[in-house]
This record gives sequence, C-alpha cells and structure tokens, in this order.
Amino acid sequence: MLSEGEVVFTPEELERYDRQIRIPEFGIEAQVRLKRKRALIIGVGGLGSIISIYLTRAGVGKLLLIDRDKVSITDLNRQILYTHEDVGKYKVKVAIKKLSEMNPYVDVDGVRDEVNENNVDDYVREADIVIDGLDSFKTRLIVNDSCVRFKRPFIHGAVNGFNGQVMTIMPLKGPCLRCLIPKEPPEEKHIVPVIGVTPAIIGTIEALEAIKIMTGLGEPLVGYLLVVNGLHGYFRKFKIARKPNCPACGEKR
Repeated sequence: MLSEGEVVFTPEELERYDRQIRIPEFGIEAQVRLKRKRALIIGVGGLGSIISIYLTRAGVGKLLLIDRDKVSITDLNRQILYTHEDVGKYKVKVAIKKLSEMNPYVDVDGVRDEVNENNVDDYVREADIVIDGLDSFKTRLIVNDSCVRFKRPFIHGAVNGFNGQVMTIMPLKGPCLRCLIPKEPPEEKHIVPVIGVTPAIIGTIEALEAIKIMTGLGEPLVGYLLVVNGLHGYFRKFKIARKPNCPACGEKR
C-alpha cells in the first residue's frame, strides 16, 4: 500500500499503472494528480467512447458521463464501447458497466441527460476538467461559456468524414471556443458522415490533452486549433488569438 497525502494506491493499482509511472516526466507524482481529478465527458458516442476508455485506463479519480441516447446499430462503426448486443440500451448505463470493468479503481458515474443552458452549470461546477464528446456546436458553445464562467479547462474536439479538430481551452489564459466561433453556426440538417478511425484519432488527442492538463505536464494546445486530415495524412496547427470582444471571455464582454 502506498499513500501520497490523502491518495492511496494498492500494490495491484501501482502494478496496473507501472508502464506510465516509469515515464521519467510522469512518475508517481502525475499518477497522484490524476487520481485526485474529476473529469466530465459530455457525450459518450464516437469521441466520448475513446476519451472515456483512455481516461479510465490512465487512472483518473472520478469520471462523470452525460448522454441521453440509446445505442443504435449505426453507432457501431465508430463507438467502440458498444457491441451489437448493446443496441437499444442507454449508452451511459452500458458505458458505466464496461468502464468499471476495465478499471475498478476509477469511480465511474453517469447521467442520462441532455446538456443545455439550464443545467450546464450544475455539471461543470463539479468537475475539474470538461471534455467534448458532442456532435452539436450549439451545445459546445453552451458548455464553453459555462467553463469560462467557472474557469474550468475545456477540451474541444469535432469530426466530419476523414477530418477532425482539437482545441484546448484554458479560460482567461488563452482563447475560448467563441473566439474561434463567435456565433452559433447553423445546425447540420443532414447526417454527418464519419469513418470510425477519425473519432478514434481525435478522441485520443483529446484524452491526451486532458491528461496533460490534469497532471500539469507538457504543452497543451492552448491558443491553437489542431486540424487533422486523415485522407491526405496531415496534422496542422493554427494559431488562435483571444479576442477582446469575445462574448464569453473577452475583456469587453
């Protein structure tokens, strides 16, 4: 048994995390920081499945999942938490069971709900970090605004076809999502197509960004939009400036 302050690790737990603890920059200190954190994933679909798996396996202390949907057969090309037997079941219920089996040392909980302007603050204020598993820019902007209000880090990710993007928001330390997208874009009226590996790539980067923020390691994508084109095989970073007149984080708001 190893105790680091109020954080306790069993021998089996330390063995489970052995390979990442051996990373020189990581060590037991980063593992302790992870176990102290509460991560909120909004949406447990293509992106959220990947994010939740890697944060669970990494050993975050508490994971809260929010999703209102049931598993459908059209989800199965990309939402790797689910199998054919899960079709018709609530995603949150299935995800809690499977993630808890992956790592019984992580406290996994979930709520069948749709995040909106009326309830978003209740969820965000209880989290140390918020990760985007959504498929709606309207809801992403609502979450962004709440994260700015409560000064919570927000990892944004989105996909379409072979393309995806990631942006890490540290409120008041860099641009927020509204600096990039000031106004809510029109909602897609058609089904957004996607190949399964695209949310896998983007979700994995989101999970890595979240781990970096929670442990204080590395250089997160604050002030940058990372764009991935899977079809042509390139990753590009674009510098994003914080806007003084941003309706969410601007000094003149």
